[in-house]
Amino acid sequence: METVENVSDLNIKKSRVIQNLPRPYQVDMVMAIRDFVRKIVILIVSFSLTNKLSLICIGILNRLLGRPIRSVFLIYPGQEKYARKYVFSWSANYMRHNPLIVGAYFQKNMRIGLIVAAYVQENYFRGNKDYLVKMHSNLDLMRKLVGAEVTHLSGTLPSEMNRLGLIDPGYFTERCELVAEIVVDAERKVRESERVFSHCPVILLGGKGSIGTALKFKFLEEGREVHIVDRDEDFPLEIVGKKAMLIDVSRKGVLESRLDDLWSNLTIVNESYPEPEPDVVQVLNQKGINVYHVVGVKAKAYPPFQYGYAGGIPCCAAIRQDGLNSLVRKL
Repeated sequence: METVENVSDLNIKKSRVIQNLPRPYQVDMVMAIRDFVRKIVILIVSFSLTNKLSLICIGILNRLLGRPIRSVFLIYPGQEKYARKYVFSWSANYMRHNPLIVGAYFQKNMRIGLIVAAYVQENYFRGNKDYLVKMHSNLDLMRKLVGAEVTHLSGTLPSEMNRLGLIDPGYFTERCELVAEIVVDAERKVRESERVFSHCPVILLGGKGSIGTALKFKFLEEGREVHIVDRDEDFPLEIVGKKAMLIDVSRKGVLESRLDDLWSNLTIVNESYPEPEPDVVQVLNQKGINVYHVVGVKAKAYPPFQYGYAGGIPCCAAIRQDGLNSLVRKL
């Protein structure tokens, strides 16, 4: 049986007596130096690669090698802590309008994606058509120069650009279908880990959105009982208090606003970005609710994704291929 990972097990070995442990300030200093070096390296690589001449050279090499670089994947920080892992604060304004290559990820069979970062928050680009049009134009030029097939977008960017008609509706639908497939596989792994019966009811928090709709149909195809709950809607009385899988596909902050409405027989699988904060997880655990986070799929990224996405790549980055392996982690 496939098992989910537990975040508390990632770096913890069996208990042992260790002498001369480093003092807290020494650990903090080492971490600060590592973060500084990482950001310096990323900055040097980013400015070296994100210019027209370098992109053309990458494109020539990519085409000569049979186009292993399949995608350009745009990320943005859902929280300030994510941004601080990649860039310096003084470069924020430049990167808001000039996305830079900050890394790459590698799926099996040499499916490669370039990771491009924009230092921007959702409240800046939501409804900002001029900004999104320029962003789309910059990304499309980058994609063409490097010879990639597609541009993948993180967070709510796909929905925003689709709403404005900036991306192909067929591509948007395919992305939603792929994310739904990954989440369904992750939910199966959680059920097996929690020993929950296979036809356990599913609650889709934020299920009226594009990914929620794709998930609804996939669960219905499996014969599951599905309940759709939007941001301000009450949970159906027939499901309250019963054993159920709650999958969060809502916007940031919705789950936190519904903590008082949740009950102990729930198991939560979070797909929304970013993952719930530790204090939220603690409140849920105190209610007897286990919380899992869908990291995405297993793949290598350089530099590695941070926090809730460590060890894999987000669902929205995945290049479709046979045998995609979902990665889900207990928080």
